[in-house]
Amino acid sequence: MAFGVLDPQTQAVWADGAHDLINEYCYWPDQWFDAGKHAQIDPYQLLIDDIQFHYPPINHAVEEYLYWKMDSEGNPQPGDFGPNRNWEFFREGVTHYLQSIADDLAADRNQDAAKRLGILLHFLQDTHAPHSLEGEQGTDFFILDRLLPEPGGERYITPTAYLVNPRPAQGDISGYVPVLQGVTVAECVLRLYSRYAQVLASNRRLLLPILMARRADREGEAQQYFREITETIARLSADLWTTVTALAIQRFDPEQVQMLDVLYLDLLCPVQRPRISSSDSYRLCPMVPGGCLDEHRHRHPLRIRLPGGESRTFDHGWGGAGHSFEQSTVYDLPAQVYSGLNGLIGLHDPLGHNGQVDLTVQLDGETILTHRLEAASPTAEVDVPVPAGGELRFTVRDATPVDPNHNNLAWCDLRLVK
Repeated sequence: MAFGVLDPQTQAVWADGAHDLINEYCYWPDQWFDAGKHAQIDPYQLLIDDIQFHYPPINHAVEEYLYWKMDSEGNPQPGDFGPNRNWEFFREGVTHYLQSIADDLAADRNQDAAKRLGILLHFLQDTHAPHSLEGEQGTDFFILDRLLPEPGGERYITPTAYLVNPRPAQGDISGYVPVLQGVTVAECVLRLYSRYAQVLASNRRLLLPILMARRADREGEAQQYFREITETIARLSADLWTTVTALAIQRFDPEQVQMLDVLYLDLLCPVQRPRISSSDSYRLCPMVPGGCLDEHRHRHPLRIRLPGGESRTFDHGWGGAGHSFEQSTVYDLPAQVYSGLNGLIGLHDPLGHNGQVDLTVQLDGETILTHRLEAASPTAEVDVPVPAGGELRFTVRDATPVDPNHNNLAWCDLRLVK
């Protein structure tokens, strides 16, 4: 399905290997455990810390909201969250395969390239049900068995078993134009991680509808959901196939390259994010895409007062609050991809008029901006050079002596630019 929407030049690059890639090499990560095939597959199968590059570790959310400490002055402090193992595993593995495939194609080792691309495609295609429960922001494969017990009756079918489709779901993505994910390996890895996270989230949302449809013997409805999952993964596969080919032959569509010049942070998957808030509006939803919440949790547009006094609404960004605990949102930026980061962070106009929040921005541990957001200075302008990449950390903390519910923040048009 994905191969069919590639442009003719991309298809031509893979003319000698596409058949075996689709019908054989895409199955290799599963067959690596087959004694009869292991020796053939093993030279192409990457291991990371002795873990097969197949199912990435889960980044558990609990570390980001449970394990806090108190300092000597009685202030709550975040615990040591440790690295985001899902991101690190993805970054190392996808970097390896993208670079190796490009090197293979450049050296006319087309079959080797096809074998490695088959493994990489399988990795991304394991975002289907029920594997979509795992990975970024994920949990274990069997969580629904604990949440929704088997209902009893003549047949014993657990919720997880209902999510396995006995026949491959068909789909149709004809007309889809694959999206280039970057012009360097590092840029592609960054953008592909966000695409991977988006696909996981999209497919997870269909799991309960599949389960409910099958329990009610509405198999046609369940198959429609499976078809949607298949098509979503096929589009991701087409994006990857187009991107790795362009990297190898250094042929890029100028219009798509221009679209890569800016990357809004609300479209980028953070490696760490806030989980809780002392604000009633944001208590269990501390990052609200595209808007801010009032005390009744009604959504309002992202609106702040600019340094010159003008009030303005923004399309890109998210809403949040300043917690009595220190909260951080963290991104891992590649080197030599973006020249700078710019945008605005401010108290929402009018929901945050009485707020008071301390904002700190750090790059690889170096503080590059501090600002107290309050009535007299409600907005901070962010304009930071980031050519060397590194850990970009935004930290906010409640500074109001009265009520943290006033700390209504709008993160507006924060974007990486080349």
